[in-house]
Order: sequence, then structure tokens, then C-alpha cells
Amino acid sequence: MPSRRSRYRNLWYQPNTGPELRERYSNDLAAYLAAYKLRWSDAEILKHQEEGMRDFVALERRILNREKWRSHVDPYKAAGKASLEVFLDALCTGERSLSPESDFLFAAIDFEGDGSLVGGAHGYGCAILDTRGVLTGKQERQATCTIDGANFRVARHNQGFLFGDTERIEPEDLRDTIIKSLTIHSCQTPRKVVLVGHGIEADLRTFQHLKVDLSKDLPHVIGFVDTANIARQSLGQFPSLRALLQWLRIPHRRDLLHCAGNDAMFTMQAFLALAYRQSKVISSAWPALDLHRLAYREIDIPVREKNTEEDWESHLLEEGDSGIELWG
Repeated sequence: MPSRRSRYRNLWYQPNTGPELRERYSNDLAAYLAAYKLRWSDAEILKHQEEGMRDFVALERRILNREKWRSHVDPYKAAGKASLEVFLDALCTGERSLSPESDFLFAAIDFEGDGSLVGGAHGYGCAILDTRGVLTGKQERQATCTIDGANFRVARHNQGFLFGDTERIEPEDLRDTIIKSLTIHSCQTPRKVVLVGHGIEADLRTFQHLKVDLSKDLPHVIGFVDTANIARQSLGQFPSLRALLQWLRIPHRRDLLHCAGNDAMFTMQAFLALAYRQSKVISSAWPALDLHRLAYREIDIPVREKNTEEDWESHLLEEGDSGIELWG
């Protein structure tokens, strides 16, 4: 069956309709065809109006949701930046004194899977650094200046966690596991926490999908910092975590990324390496050696045999080799 447009064109040539149309449009076929789009029925006009209104409402909803999201995360972003500045200032004074403003925990987080999808998040990792372990006397630092990592998995699939044992949890326990892992008490009072993440807003959206409310469930979380944003200041664009590790020359292995616990630990190491670089910019008198030691700590990365069918890039212990594509 000819399309509606074809039927409309054929009217120009039909003996019973053509003469009148040619006279009306002064024998200008192009003008007649151009008028086709104006010859909608009332039902078609109403349909297009309804579709346009639905699109407008959807756009308006997206804009409102974006503004609501920005109003939610921007105060945390500003507070995280301020906390990092306080921490760096304390490092670079030389006195390394711990004040109420600099007494908090850095907690790097990462998820595997997408909480908004049917399969949901199937892995969660966190890595904790206590500023008390960095901004105290030498003897105390030797005992407390460490990064504590944890890896939790819901799905059966699990890549090797390099920094401890993986804990298997049920899907319904993931929300409580997150809250518990980020609630650390001192004298029966929860310690203040600054979240660290690489592209952390994606992790915060997973919080949202899992119904983890920062203001209600984790009121002691005072802010967050994003290693991707910090790195952008030096690299000019947002690198992947792997690209950032390469650029900072932090030892890792490609196939051991995308394990939530490993990614959280590597994110914390990248964050400390970036903080170390920044502390050297602020003050060359004290090079923040503890940050350097933690960022470039030696870890036991298992070596695997190279498969004859795989390329060398996937086999390397990637330590920032400039020959490897940085943005892949």
C-alpha cells in the first residue's frame, strides 16, 4: 500500500484532482509537496502535541532531578575539599599537630555492578586511613599509619583480593554492611569520615539506589573527594583508575582491577600519591614521607603465566609504562 506521502503526491497527477491543485499552486510541484507537512489531521496534530508535551515534562524532570542532585552533593564536595586542605596544611606545617578539624578518617569506596540495574551491585570495597596515624608523633605513627582494606561480595564471581580475605554477604545485607564499614567509633562516638572515590558520584548514586541516606544513616560523613577531579588538574582530562595508577607509577595489575576491594585500595593509594605531590608543592621543607610510603607500599601481586594467545599489555605488571595507552 502506498504511503500517505505517496498518495498525497499522486493527487497532483490524477485527472479529477490534479487540475485544481496545479492551478492552486501555480504548477509548482515543490510548493505543493512542501505543504504536505502542514496537512495533518486534527488527530495527528493532537498526537504530536501530546508527544511534545511528554518530552518537555521528561526534560523538565531531568533538569529538576539534576538540580536536586547537585544541591545534595555540592555541600559534601565543598566540605571534602576543605577537609583535604586542612589535612595538607597540617602535613606541611612541620609540627604535624592533630586538630579537631584534621581529626577524621579517609574512606575510599568502590562498587562492582550497578545498583540501578536488575542485577544490582555485586561487590563493595572500602579502604580506611586514619589521619591520627599520620598527624601524630613518630612513635605513634609507626604503629597506626596504615591503610585497612575490606572486600565484600554478593555474586559468586570474585577476582582475587590482594589486601586480605573477601567476605561473602547476602544481597539484603549489603546496605547494612556499607553503613557498618563506614561507622567507626572512638569513645562511643562515630569518627568523622571523608569519602574518597574515583568518579565518586557514581558510587553515591549506588548509595541512593541501595537506600543509604548519608544524612540519616551516615551523618558523620562530612564530605567527599574525587581522585578523578584532582587528577584532572594535572592531566587536563578525567583518567580511568588504571590510567591514573599508570601515570602515578603505582604497581598494579590490569586483570586484578574491577575487584571492589582492590579498586578501593588502589584509589586510596592514588589519592595519597596525589596528596603527596600536592604537599611538595605547598612546602618543599617536609616531603610527607608517610604518604609516599603508603601510596607506593609494596604489595604481593601474584604473577601469572603469559598465555600465548594474549597480548603483552594484559600480562604486564603495569607500573606506569609510558608505552601503554594512557586513556584506555
